[in-house]
Amino acid sequence: MNGASIILWGLITLSGLSSITLLMGKGAAGFIRNRFFNEKKLYRVVGGGLSIVTVVLIISAWFDFELPVVIEWLIPWGILVPVAIIIILAFTICRADCSSNANEGIRKIPNRLRIMPHIILAITLVVVSLMFYFGEQEPRVSINEDSIRIHGSFGVSIDVSEITSVTLIEKSMEGIGIPVRKNGYCVTGMSLKGKFQSERLGRVLLFVKAKSSPTILITSENLRDVYLSLDSSGDTRRLYDEILATLR
Repeated sequence: MNGASIILWGLITLSGLSSITLLMGKGAAGFIRNRFFNEKKLYRVVGGGLSIVTVVLIISAWFDFELPVVIEWLIPWGILVPVAIIIILAFTICRADCSSNANEGIRKIPNRLRIMPHIILAITLVVVSLMFYFGEQEPRVSINEDSIRIHGSFGVSIDVSEITSVTLIEKSMEGIGIPVRKNGYCVTGMSLKGKFQSERLGRVLLFVKAKSSPTILITSENLRDVYLSLDSSGDTRRLYDEILATLR
């Protein structure tokens, strides 16, 4: 076990112990009692959310952060979503009831803070929506005499002079075999973009619709093998013909 692994498992242990402590109703009681929140509710919300984050970290560490395709969404959403929910619930159901005797003397949440959960929720929804919108779009490709450029997230420019071969594979990426994501987009499993790796294919760049066939394979001297497919089979074949025409 290397130094990074020791630190990671140390953080997981700390996170797990913290969640257990909070769920047991222990923590920074002084700060909470004198502020704006219902102590017990906040402990449960934060403890529960932290427990989920801990489980996600354990699963990720177990797979050495090379998660199977079906659970790749856990990073980062398995962490970001619980954190967002904790913040939203803290400012809604966990607010102190200043009218009760048990919470006498607790200050009301200032008006400027009451809008925070709504802002957080709106930002989260916008970010997630944009990620899905751009991530699920088919690759946009432009071709000129010198290069083939794949635009958008994780896009790449391929120097025409360095291309060694272009092959049309009569299979979808799913049929070829989907490799493990290293740094890329694979939220729904339908659109795959970015850096992937497998023992059979090696280190590759994918810009594909997983179930669409055929698939274009571009190999070059100084770049990973690039797999490319569009929504329509006809569009993929036309793109293949355009690439071949550029190479002649």
